[in-house]
Amino acid sequence: MEVKEARQYVVDKLDYAFKPRTIAVIGASRNEKKVGFKVIQSLRNSGYKGIIYPVNINATEVGGLKAYRSVKDIPGDVDLAFVALPAVGVFDALKECVAKGVQIAVVSSSGFKEVGNGDLQNEITEYCRENELPLIGPNLVGIGTPYFDFNCGFVPYLPNKGPVALISQSGSNLLAALGSSQIDHFGISMFVGLGNKADVDFSEVIKYADKEPHTKCIAVYIEALDSYDAFKKACLEVDKPITVIKVGASNIGVKAAFAHTASENRGHDNKSYDQLFEESGVLREKTWMEFLDTSLALGSMPPLEGDNVVMITNGGGAGLLACDQFERLGMPLHELKYISPA
Repeated sequence: MEVKEARQYVVDKLDYAFKPRTIAVIGASRNEKKVGFKVIQSLRNSGYKGIIYPVNINATEVGGLKAYRSVKDIPGDVDLAFVALPAVGVFDALKECVAKGVQIAVVSSSGFKEVGNGDLQNEITEYCRENELPLIGPNLVGIGTPYFDFNCGFVPYLPNKGPVALISQSGSNLLAALGSSQIDHFGISMFVGLGNKADVDFSEVIKYADKEPHTKCIAVYIEALDSYDAFKKACLEVDKPITVIKVGASNIGVKAAFAHTASENRGHDNKSYDQLFEESGVLREKTWMEFLDTSLALGSMPPLEGDNVVMITNGGGAGLLACDQFERLGMPLHELKYISPA
């Protein structure tokens, strides 16, 4: 749902999502194949040092941890509630989170707007906003940060530590980036799947990532924007470079994006997005590898202060390819003797 601008209470509470001291896993399961089991397993495997509270109405123990029938029965404060229930049980769980005073909720469950259940998704979103309970999701794969030993969801491992904050509507592409972290040294500072993006908006996570100390670049995978103005305002207000990849503009892509994350693209073509991204001061990439390469470069290098670009290469052919590409981009390479005669 649309927001006019990034809400400060959401930005402030995102710290409870990325660095929680306590987590309630609502829908915790003893079945190793279910999300409610994998979430607890991932938290433990990542080395998470906070307190985990399994919530299961039919169990007194899950994974060796005392389980509770309701989040309201948990004796201590709850920073983050991770909800892994069927869609029909999510609203009641979130009402209990509000009663408990939970700071923020993540809903991994599918079965909402992406399958035609938009009324329920909107009703839940309005309730969460009325009670200032930020909701990340639904229909997502997970959230985490390797600097906090925190992996919450059904992501198989934490990525290598690095400079890129990754914000993605797609779970599979998020997993692909985490795989690149392992294979291609693509270092990540924090990651989140936004899924259907019912409540918490791109703009709010962007503003949070801007103040996250390990982040040097913000990389955003977008299937649709609900809030053009909020996105633009947030991008112009942050200091860190932002790169985006926007999909779902082709005729069949419009339908696929809606079926995937309930993303609506009708009436918004590539040209309008190009204009928005240019006005927002962000770089738009066309391919996945460009997206990863650019975000890692922006995260690893200081800002360029001019057009004095020099390339050093051990291969003449590779050098020629780069020379031509830089000139096509309007940034022709210079000979070193003209930049620095010494």
